[in-house]
Amino acid sequence: MELENAWYNFITENNIATENEVNLVTDINGYSESAFLAIVYARTGYRSYEQLLDDGYSANEKLSEYYDI
Repeated sequence: MELENAWYNFITENNIATENEVNLVTDINGYSESAFLAIVYARTGYRSYEQLLDDGYSANEKLSEYYDI
């Protein structure tokens, strides 16, 4: 759950999607890493956390630690 919370924070803090949009998607698809990656792909076209960072999105400490970046 910690990873998913980090994704939630990353997406909302970087204005990739609003809290309401994230809540809607996770209510339908579940509160999982794959649901968050689907949101990211739908909104940015990127498929990984690393691609987002390369494009200038603000890092999230927990995600950076998890993905060893």
